[in-house]
Amino acid sequence: MYHSAKLTIYLHKLLTHNFGLTHQLTLPNYSTEIILKVFNMTNESRHLRQEPLFCEFMVDVLQGMIAADKRRCYETYLTTLNNFKRFLQGGDIEFERFDSMRLLSYQAWLIRSGLTLNTVSFYMRILRAVYNRAVDRNITVQTFPFKHVYTGIEKTVKRAVSLNKIREIYSLDLSHDPKLEYARDMFRGCLITSVNATT
Repeated sequence: MYHSAKLTIYLHKLLTHNFGLTHQLTLPNYSTEIILKVFNMTNESRHLRQEPLFCEFMVDVLQGMIAADKRRCYETYLTTLNNFKRFLQGGDIEFERFDSMRLLSYQAWLIRSGLTLNTVSFYMRILRAVYNRAVDRNITVQTFPFKHVYTGIEKTVKRAVSLNKIREIYSLDLSHDPKLEYARDMFRGCLITSVNATT
């Protein structure tokens, strides 16, 4: 009886404040037809309500960076946003659809574009930072969508010149070309200076 009364009061409030149907009924005579109507209208209102959008939220984050004069962060986040929107073909995505499968598709798209894993990770880490901000602001719930994509830092190939190559350049006879000889002498001077600085 108590639960029935609570349900009656809830339905009355819902009909009175949200749907303007009080002229059709008086407490407590709610028919099955009325209850179904309330249920359907409530579902329709959920569908009509706009869900939070990821790129739209990221624009808000960018505006905050402008206000805080974080120019470098703004540039990197803007680059990431533009890249992600190209993947979405200029559209946007609701947070509830921002999941691991979507991010795996984005990762594959980036790799097909010829980007290195470090660049892929760069974009993913920025998107993750934006997502975590949305979680902190209770715009969405944490579902860990980045757990299957690459967000590490891959070791790059060393680009240092070998010691044998340095010796070869140092000993080159370039007397036939004064410009190259001058360049070699500048190289020698830089080499000697750097060695002295480390001893």
